[in-house]
Amino acid sequence: MELLQQETASLFTKIEERRNYFNKVLKDLSTALRERQDSYNSQEHGKELKSVVEKNTEKRGRLEGNCDEIQLPKEKLEEAEANKKCQVLMTKIELAKAELQELTEQKSKLASQNSESKQTLEQLQRKLDAFPPELKAMDISALEEEHKALISDKAGEISYLQSLQERIEQLKGISQSVKCACGEEYKVEIVQK
Repeated sequence: MELLQQETASLFTKIEERRNYFNKVLKDLSTALRERQDSYNSQEHGKELKSVVEKNTEKRGRLEGNCDEIQLPKEKLEEAEANKKCQVLMTKIELAKAELQELTEQKSKLASQNSESKQTLEQLQRKLDAFPPELKAMDISALEEEHKALISDKAGEISYLQSLQERIEQLKGISQSVKCACGEEYKVEIVQK
């Protein structure tokens, strides 16, 4: 029981550490995402967009729809890469949340098992308390001897009953002819009902 409690406490501590870690990661990622959104919004999108549109228009005319040669500004590429990293981190966060949920479920299972174990122990204790004090005070060897004596008494009773049954079977086989004073002859035998 003590081992189970120690294991539960250890598991609870680990779960709490993971929860704190995941909350910190989530907070850090939220802050980083907010900062990126702020910096993205503060940049001059109009100028960059205009230059990109002009370049794309010129190239579109020359390339006739070949998009492979269109070059994005360096900042846009960095931003796209940052977005990919952010998506990877968000995926990791989702996986961490799923793992945390699984750990929470395991924790609740352990808690219910622990509760069942406690109830079982309490029931056993109540059963022990129900025994008479004399029986509790008796030595186990004395109880074993008494148990053996009861079993041997029962075996003796069974053998006695078997010998009685055999004797009855023997008596059933006996029949006697008796002559009455009136001259009638009767046959006397034991009949089974």
